[in-house]
Amino acid sequence: MRGYGMFDDDVMSINASGKNRYYLVTTLFQCHSLQTSFSAGFKGDFSELCGGGRDKILTSEESCPIKSIFEFSSKEEAVATFEKVEVIRQNLRDEAKQQGDSKYDDTAE
Repeated sequence: MRGYGMFDDDVMSINASGKNRYYLVTTLFQCHSLQTSFSAGFKGDFSELCGGGRDKILTSEESCPIKSIFEFSSKEEAVATFEKVEVIRQNLRDEAKQQGDSKYDDTAE
């Protein structure tokens, strides 16, 4: 691993050294320490990492189970994909909020 960065509390980008490959890794739950940690490690049962919660990203503060790993051929492709997904996630949050608010709207007929 050459470097990593955080896009969200549950989405991490990884730049694999020597392979010119980029990965987006999602975790099963929010891992706040990934935003502030100076380093991170990985824990898996074999010589490769898998999703599904068995393998983990480790910081000095917590262990974050990996939900999914997505591979991209460039950093730009990974970032563009994340940005598209973020728009969809935000739209779903907004829609859910609007539906929740309409349940408590006393002016509805």
